[in-house]
This record gives sequence, C-alpha cells and structure tokens, in this order.
Amino acid sequence: MHSHSFVEIAFAAGGHGTHNCLTGRRELRTGDVILLRPGVWHGYEDCRELKIYNCCFSSELLRRELAWTREDPVLGYLLWSGPYSSAGRGMLTTSLDQRALANCLIHLDALAELRHRPPERHRGDIVGRLALLFSQLGQA
Repeated sequence: MHSHSFVEIAFAAGGHGTHNCLTGRRELRTGDVILLRPGVWHGYEDCRELKIYNCCFSSELLRRELAWTREDPVLGYLLWSGPYSSAGRGMLTTSLDQRALANCLIHLDALAELRHRPPERHRGDIVGRLALLFSQLGQA
C-alpha cells in the first residue's frame, strides 16, 4: 500500500491482479483504468503477470498547462470534479475496449519516449500527448 503526491493514471495492459484501495478490492483485467488523485492510498495484490502502464503528473501541471481542461465538460469531470467528488473518494475507474486501450497505449508510448528528453524543449509535445490521452479516456 502506498500513496503519491501526484496524479496517477494506471492502465492495466495485461495479466491479472487485484487493486486494493479505500473503496475496497477490485479485480483488474486488461483495459481497466484507475485515476487516483494525490494522497489516495492504494496497492496491488495477487498479481499474475499484471502489466500496469502508469501515467503520473503533478497537480501543478493541471493548474498551469492543463488549466483549460477544467472548463471542458468531459475533461473537467475526468481530471477535476470526478476524482475530487465525495462519491469518487479520490478515484475514477473505467474499462477500455481493445481499440481504445490500443489508442491510449500509442500516446503512453510516445510519452515514455519523451520522458528522458529535456522538458523545457518538449513541453508542447508532452502537454499535447497528455491532452490526446485524456481525450481518449474521456470518450471512454
């Protein structure tokens, strides 16, 4: 069990496992997605070849470069009101079909490639890929 000081979006890209958090245990399958706001504790148990693709970013990025998402009806819920609602208890979950997961993985792979490049030179690429990833999630 652990928590983070950043936003985490975990994509189950293969295998099986159990996600444990404040709302209880949930069996994970390929295509499941969990968005956790900062400070929410969680962990993984009973993992069998579980492949998690994590997309982590600071709340500061949301407040600055991604502030416009607050006004978007879909992205505003995904990133702002949904995980901060009392019903969400700091999390949002969804399951993506095979096509939507594949589209998300394209953006996650591109973000992984940008990870070791100087952010001051690639901020537009990073923010653009995040916006495309969030749009894909919001549509799901």
